[in-house]
Amino acid sequence: MKKILILLVCLTNSIIASYAQDTELTKEELKFRDAIELFLLEEGFSPTVDKEDNSLNFKKEGEDYWINVYGSSPTYIELHKTGFKMEDINRSNIMEACNKATFETRCAKAYIGLSGIDFSVEAYCYSVNDFTSIFYRAISAIDLVKKKTKNYYTELDK
Repeated sequence: MKKILILLVCLTNSIIASYAQDTELTKEELKFRDAIELFLLEEGFSPTVDKEDNSLNFKKEGEDYWINVYGSSPTYIELHKTGFKMEDINRSNIMEACNKATFETRCAKAYIGLSGIDFSVEAYCYSVNDFTSIFYRAISAIDLVKKKTKNYYTELDK
């Protein structure tokens, strides 16, 4: 019994350690994220860093957005927006609505997460200027895919 308990503790610690390593940013990623943070500040947003996953969080018109940064040369950027909770929702209809909205919007994605529907735009950026040049178009695309998903789901759920 002791051996099993020790094994479980060791396994849990190794999982926690590997998760922590996965969320730590390299120097290049940190530099890129900091430059995005400065851009957001200059644009009038109030970004904060989520210490759990190192994402950069901000609000726009009362809605939550966050940015994840991965790798370098180019840097892979994920821009996310909060979506809908999946309480009392027809899973088949929401899946169809997500697929249809994503297909029509193309560059933005609607997808089913663990507890709800999330929206994102992903891009490879060689520089922060690449990111800043697409930022507002990416926000618009996310807003559009969210609106389309909601509309399609409403139509299907009648």
